[in-house]
Amino acid sequence: MADVHKIDVTGFAGLTACEVASLLEDGRFAFPVLNKLIPKWYPTLKQIDDPYITFVDTAGNPYLLRMFTNGLKFMPSKQLGTGRKFDSNETLSKGQKLTVICAGFGAHSEVWTSFIPFLKLIEEYPLAMIPAQDKRYIQSLHE
Repeated sequence: MADVHKIDVTGFAGLTACEVASLLEDGRFAFPVLNKLIPKWYPTLKQIDDPYITFVDTAGNPYLLRMFTNGLKFMPSKQLGTGRKFDSNETLSKGQKLTVICAGFGAHSEVWTSFIPFLKLIEEYPLAMIPAQDKRYIQSLHE
């Protein structure tokens, strides 16, 4: 089952806890927040500046952070967005050694994280897209 972390959403820039929690439901806002929180929760991970990976652990293993909002896409970032397209060959070549950190915000200011090997995900989701209805399943795959 996924790890669950409680975060304090009070006192941020004069916003109410409800307003902050609402912002964190949007992956565009939540992603940079989680980039800072993940290494605090998992001290063996270090954030790096790389277009294909988000963190490395002390052994040099790569991790990719992705937010689960209305589903989750785990292809390289340069394949996401308007006018961009999915390249299965590039996705497979870049993902071979990756562990994907699937993360999302839940009720009561809780953040869940599931660490799942890329190869396990791509086997079940060959287009590197996980539909919203599979959220509980993804939470159960935490390794």
